Amino acid sequence: MVAHSIGIVALQAGAARRVIDTQPCRAREALGEIEAASREVLAGLRRTLGALRDGDPGDAAGRTPPAATPGLADIDGLAAATAAAGVRVDVRWLGQRRALPQEISLSAYRIIQEAVTNVVRHADTHACQVTVDCREDELSIEVVDAGRGRGTTTGTGYGLLGMRERGEPAAR
Repeated sequence: MVAHSIGIVALQAGAARRVIDTQPCRAREALGEIEAASREVLAGLRRTLGALRDGDPGDAAGRTPPAATPGLADIDGLAAATAAAGVRVDVRWLGQRRALPQEISLSAYRIIQEAVTNVVRHADTHACQVTVDCREDELSIEVVDAGRGRGTTTGTGYGLLGMRERGEPAAR
């Protein structure tokens, strides 16, 4: 979550810098996206630190209420935030959409979030397609882009490892 949101902040800041003199309204929009993403990251970090401190999802003084856990129902919001950062995300649903256990829905959301973040950071493209296939006994996720990649990955990140780890418990 943090990496995705910071990626959005970086893209929006770059966009605002490029257009501030020629398109002040667009720069204002980008700054609004930066503010929203920053607040989301801050709230998430406070919840995480509070949970690490004493097992409570609020901050130390209990001021940060626990936010709703994201899930597949929030994919359209993720797509909108990513589009605002310059990469259009087309979401395609296959099969019967249904309620899933919270941990599976959260894992699926985080896998898609990381994959889309990778598209934004590395694919050098302006669009990708996310397909979520809800089968009777399994859930399949595919993220495809027509980018060419930048070839600058050093292999020191945890994105692919995190996606793999999230997918494993859901498969059991």
